[in-house]
Amino acid sequence: MHQQVAPSFFLTYILFNLVITLPLKLWKVALFCTIQSRNTMDCLETFQYDRYLKDASTFGTFGGACFFEVTSDGFCRRGQLDHEDSVIKWLDSQSQSSSSASVTRLRLLAIPHALRNRESLLPLPISKTLFHDISTAMQLCPSYLQALSSGMATYLRSCSPLSDDRWKCAKFIFQENSYSSCPFSIAITYKGSECRVDALMFGAPFVTPLGVYDTLMLEIFQYLNATSPLIAGPMLLPIMIKELMVKIWTGYVDQCHQELFDVELATRMRKGLANVPYASITDDTVPELGSIDLVDITRSLNSTLTKIAFSSMQCQSSRRVLSFVSDMNSDFQMNVATAELSLQSLQAHLQAKVEHLQSWFEGIEARCIYLTQRAQAQTQTVYSLIAQRDNAVNLRIAEASRSLAEASRRDNTAMKAIAEDSKIVALATARDSASMRIIAIVTILFLPATFTAALFSTSFFDFHPRNPSKVVSTWVWLYCAVTALLTLLIQGFWYYTSRRKEREISEGISMRHITRNARNTT
Repeated sequence: MHQQVAPSFFLTYILFNLVITLPLKLWKVALFCTIQSRNTMDCLETFQYDRYLKDASTFGTFGGACFFEVTSDGFCRRGQLDHEDSVIKWLDSQSQSSSSASVTRLRLLAIPHALRNRESLLPLPISKTLFHDISTAMQLCPSYLQALSSGMATYLRSCSPLSDDRWKCAKFIFQENSYSSCPFSIAITYKGSECRVDALMFGAPFVTPLGVYDTLMLEIFQYLNATSPLIAGPMLLPIMIKELMVKIWTGYVDQCHQELFDVELATRMRKGLANVPYASITDDTVPELGSIDLVDITRSLNSTLTKIAFSSMQCQSSRRVLSFVSDMNSDFQMNVATAELSLQSLQAHLQAKVEHLQSWFEGIEARCIYLTQRAQAQTQTVYSLIAQRDNAVNLRIAEASRSLAEASRRDNTAMKAIAEDSKIVALATARDSASMRIIAIVTILFLPATFTAALFSTSFFDFHPRNPSKVVSTWVWLYCAVTALLTLLIQGFWYYTSRRKEREISEGISMRHITRNARNTT
């Protein structure tokens, strides 16, 4: 009997451990890991929050704020807060009114932000103390300051997915790129126990193709005022902002389309096409190819391509944000809105709105791809026109070079003729020089004798012979001596003067050569 009871007892003990004890231990281990994970994540977020909170460059001077409230009975209230004390009083009044019959479903604090640079959304137009008070009162995500410092497009959920009730206090951050035409950043906290949405938003004036349109906050306030009876759930604000922004990006892409169309008109690539969407083309409106400023067109094309690429990037980012919003909205609908039929209907409406916006952004992105291909084709056309213009310039240069060579050839022919004439003149001059040299020599030879004869024939001298029978005077030797002496003296003086002149000319030429070589060397 005891041998039969023992195996059944051990089998019962093993089954008890497998069914009861082991799952209990596994649950304890999972609970411990969950607590450790949440504590680690909270520590990291708190560390980043404290680091940016202590940085003096994170905050600036308060310049005013706007608030918007929606109560459970559909009543809307909005106002202006000019001082930080008024913001604190507004937060305190909200905490006191939570016990009244009319419960606040949405409270939005919007602070206008004129960006100093495009690298981040810092410094914020708010003091450190006020930001800490707002963050504490609204229980904002601790990573909000880190997201603001990055300046990048951000969408995240702060609560841990391991929590039992993910919507008990869900925290979200939605932020647009700081380089966008309408940069904004919003932190949202949804408190499931109170069904209330708290939001803090920093936004700058956005720029449309027609200039600065208005602040995004004013548009959001008008939208909230129109849909106040339907406000419920944390995803309404992101959907609302994306619906406003999709209109902005549609106008932005329209502007890029118009700029590209103007470039096509300037390059004569639109002539003859029918159904032109932006202008009617005639022969008067199309400029001549020679009058096209290709440098300005290239600059416009690069600017347009940059805008199109940025628009495509914004559309892709917005689609990812909408996918995240769609997932969060579906999770909210399954976990929170199941009890109330009105909430289910509203969440279904928001889900349809998200799908509509996704298709809209997909259409804008497809249009950006189409415009990019058109701009690339136009870029190739401009490069071809530049090559054609360069070839035409090269042909004109070659023609000018040929004309210059022809003129040089004619000048060389003329210089050759001038050289021949100069040669003839030089030969004639040489002959004349030789003749003059002979004349000079003969003159030098006979001039002394002529001078002596003229001198002795004067009345100062009497060389008549005393003897009448003599034909030649006895003083004839004196004539010969004086003539010979004068001839030698004149010949020597002429030789000395000629050699000295030649030496001076040679030295002058040598000095000019030396000076010229020294200048060339320096």
